[in-house]
Parts: sequence; structure tokens; C-alpha cells
Amino acid sequence: MRSSAFLFLLTLLITGPASAQKPRAMSASGNRVQTIVQPSDALARALSSRDVSALSQMCTEQVDLTLDGETTVYTRAQVAYVLDTWLGDHPPRLIRFMRHTEGMSGALMASGVLVHDEGEVDVTARFVRSESGSWEVNALHLMER
Repeated sequence: MRSSAFLFLLTLLITGPASAQKPRAMSASGNRVQTIVQPSDALARALSSRDVSALSQMCTEQVDLTLDGETTVYTRAQVAYVLDTWLGDHPPRLIRFMRHTEGMSGALMASGVLVHDEGEVDVTARFVRSESGSWEVNALHLMER
């Protein structure tokens, strides 16, 4: 019971009150069903489609990028280029973020897996709020298993 209350509060903090969200569907009983969209969903779509423009738009000015154990700080344009190259060498078959946690600083951490033809990669992304209130990626770690 305690964990479900925590999960509800975490969801409310991340997404805001349900009244501010647009309902996506109606249940059979006529109740509105809310769809919660995580910022990691947009990141997964951009990575899987190698959408360099979307990747660039969702990043902070500087991004910590870890590829195979080596971390480098890139500008948003550089990170899009580096990821486009890396994803070209490792075309994703599946990207799924399965765990979301919020840190004390208000950052959102998302972790999951990227599956490609040669294996699996652990993926961790850190999102921070921009001045406009949207989530932006400021760290992305891709580590071969």
C-alpha cells in the first residue's frame, strides 16, 4: 500500500494534476482514462528512428554522453551527430525504458534497454526541467552488457 501511494505521488509530481492532462480514451464504464507520457518515450522514439532533429531539440546545451564506458561532454548538436553514428553501427530493434525515478534535485532518471542485432545495451537517461518546464536530457549512458 505504501509503495502504491508513493508511485501515485511520484506520477502526480512528474505529470501534474490529472485535470491538466487531455484524456486519451474512455473506459467501458464511461470513466476517463489518462495516458501518462514519460519524457523517456520521446527519447526512445527519437533514438529508434535516428531522428537527429528531435534528439537535438530534447537535449540541454551540454550533455554527458557515455558510450561503452567512455563519458564525454558534448553540445546538443554534437551529441545528435555522435548518436546518429553510433545508432547507425548498432541499429536498434527495441528501446524500452522500464524504470523511472525522481532524484532529490528534481531530475528524472529513466533506465532500460536497447536491443540491437549484436546484443543488448543498458540505457540510462537523466532528464532535467528546462526554464519553460519541459523535460530535457542532460545525461545519456549506453553501456554494452
